[in-house]
Amino acid sequence: MKALGIVRRMDDLGRVVVPIEIRRANGWAPNQPMEMFADDEGGLYIKPYGKDEEKKEVLEQLQHLHQTTDNPAVFQIVSKAIGFIKERG
Repeated sequence: MKALGIVRRMDDLGRVVVPIEIRRANGWAPNQPMEMFADDEGGLYIKPYGKDEEKKEVLEQLQHLHQTTDNPAVFQIVSKAIGFIKERG
């Protein structure tokens, strides 16, 4: 984890605004569901909800198609898609 040097105050309703630079850098869109995690020291962590699960499901479907297709063009395209997803983490 790295410090970003950004400090924001919580309002009376408990809201904290995530700066637009951080939202843009992470590809977070308005109204996107976010999942929250807390550690034992009072730290709060957020990430897009379901992003990893959706990516895993798509990767599994692509891998199945990769193993079962007889079409060389589909095989090549799916191979590239799998590589793209895996290198993006």
